[in-house]
Amino acid sequence: MSAVTPTWVMTVEYAGVSPAWLEDDGATDDSRVNPIAISQMGDRATTLSAVIAAGTEQEAHGVGLVGLGRWAQRIGLSTHNPTVVALFARDVG
Repeated sequence: MSAVTPTWVMTVEYAGVSPAWLEDDGATDDSRVNPIAISQMGDRATTLSAVIAAGTEQEAHGVGLVGLGRWAQRIGLSTHNPTVVALFARDVG
């Protein structure tokens, strides 16, 4: 029986609003980070959410910040001082 890697859902808030967003912009260059949502918060911030495959909460936090940061940069958001809004386990044995 093979071990199943737990998944986590992470939402991070970034300063700024992306001027445009295309489907390919959600690429994170990491197969462990799978974007699922983007939400504009008024005219000052944007939240990005992803499902992350990671063994621990600490690993999910690190991998998620890097992957979502790549997505944020790709769509023109500031990656200085991102705020983790939520990180919770999903499908953990």
